[in-house]
Amino acid sequence: MPHAPLSRTHRTTAALPLVWLASVLTLGGCAGGLEFAAIGAAANATQAGAAVVKGGKINGAVLVPADEVNRAVRQGIEDMGLDLRSVDERRTYRTAFVAKDDRGAKIKVRIRERSETLTRLQVDVGWFGDAATARLLAGRIEYHLRRNGYSDDNNAVVTDAR
Repeated sequence: MPHAPLSRTHRTTAALPLVWLASVLTLGGCAGGLEFAAIGAAANATQAGAAVVKGGKINGAVLVPADEVNRAVRQGIEDMGLDLRSVDERRTYRTAFVAKDDRGAKIKVRIRERSETLTRLQVDVGWFGDAATARLLAGRIEYHLRRNGYSDDNNAVVTDAR
């Protein structure tokens, strides 16, 4: 038996649980919600210093040899007390790190060598991962690159996280 179409009021009322669910997933908590809203609003403002995490990923490029980036990634993971679970170096010019925190959340770092001095990197916490963790790890990697002699004076380190 066909149902009668819903009135406008009933359609709006029926949509409220979906709106609530979307806001809970997006906002998460007081500070986290504001952070995610700010990230969405600042998607085109990376040059102004806004941290942007798209799809749980921060992408970057550095004028640093891949071996030095690998070392900085290991140091950053160690700084944060993460458990380095695997390092995949099977592909030529690519390295993938997988680390987990104490609660089991997975963090991946991918490095791709583009030339002797140009290396691309990606910090991935997944769609539902903690964006602040991704930014912190990217910052620790940048810190170790600078500490290891690759200063930012000549724009050697560029990531979405700045």
